[in-house]
Amino acid sequence: MYWRMAHDEVSLGDLSALVLLLEVGSLTRAAETLQVSQPSLSKTLRRLRAHFGEPLLVRVGLSMRPTP
Repeated sequence: MYWRMAHDEVSLGDLSALVLLLEVGSLTRAAETLQVSQPSLSKTLRRLRAHFGEPLLVRVGLSMRPTP
């Protein structure tokens, strides 16, 4: 049976990427760790931001910091 996520749903992989982003504070380092391209991880972050209606992470200098 073929199952497809709705556009507004997030996957366990998306949430795992968010946890890694929170841990390392860098899209580039997180993408390297996950062995995906930085644009691909940026797309995942955009999807998470849209799903939760929050920025989640914002750029502060050269790093990404969680929002309050």
